[in-house]
Amino acid sequence: MEFGRRWIATAMCLVTMLGSCAASARAAVEAVSATSAEYARDIGGTDHSGESLFFLIGASVRTEDQARKVLERALPFFGDMQSYFIVQRSEGFQGLKPGWWVVMEAYRNAPSKENLELARRAFPDAYVRRATVLVPEPIPIYEDLVDK
Repeated sequence: MEFGRRWIATAMCLVTMLGSCAASARAAVEAVSATSAEYARDIGGTDHSGESLFFLIGASVRTEDQARKVLERALPFFGDMQSYFIVQRSEGFQGLKPGWWVVMEAYRNAPSKENLELARRAFPDAYVRRATVLVPEPIPIYEDLVDK
């Protein structure tokens, strides 16, 4: 009986340590700038940490500045329609290749063929990936905002 209690206590300690390591890893991810976060918040972004979402990836570049410029150049392609593309760091998402700044639009369900075609007006190589959000950055969800 005593062995069982010790084993459980050891296991709980390891789980706690691993949880702390995961939290430290998330904290180590370079956050987006205040400008990028404010833009995402202004178009309806909120924290979706831990959620698995679909992301329509418009571009992947090496710096946040490059990503913001790509986004700025893309916006006129959407005309009067509201675009929900934002800039994020790929390390903040389990399921995306690390090391990139991405211009992305988030969806709860896989984006429709029409959404993908519209995105390709501005981003000819746009593609969809499913990923889990690891960071508490503001992310606008297309369905949450369009279906209001």
